[in-house]
This record gives sequence, C-alpha cells and structure tokens, in this order.
Amino acid sequence: MRSRYFSRLRGRVAEKGSSLKEFAGELNITPQALGNKLSGKSDFTIKEVVAGCNFLECSVAYFFDPELHGMQFMAQFSDRMVCDYHQA
Repeated sequence: MRSRYFSRLRGRVAEKGSSLKEFAGELNITPQALGNKLSGKSDFTIKEVVAGCNFLECSVAYFFDPELHGMQFMAQFSDRMVCDYHQA
C-alpha cells in the first residue's frame, strides 16, 4: 500500500521528470531508505533536505508533512523559498 505521506514531495519529483530511484540517488541514499522516509518510518536529515531542495528547486516545506509532523506552520513557507547550499 502506498503511503499517504509526502504526496506533495512525490508530486514534485514527478513534475521534475524524475523517478524516486533517481531522487534517492541525488540524496545519496538507497531507494529503500527513501521509502522509509516517505512512509514516515525515518526522518530526512538536514543534508538530505538541502540536497533535495536544490535538486527539485523547491522549498523546505515539501520535506515536512503537516499530518505526519504536526507542524501546520510549515504550510506557510513560500514555494519560492529554495535552499541553496554548496559544499566547499
């Protein structure tokens, strides 16, 4: 059964024309680890959120599910807020 969590994030991956397997690679995690994160069994790390925002060109709000995390304020983040992080 497909998880109801992170539907917005899943949709953004699809909009980008990528698969979840490709997205997992961008986060430097296995597809299984991504599945655990998308099902709410484990959390995204800050590094994964930053890499995901940069790859998907999206706000951090995509990585927080209000139903799962109980953080209604995340919905207030603008979709135009994009992480920009470059490792030295």
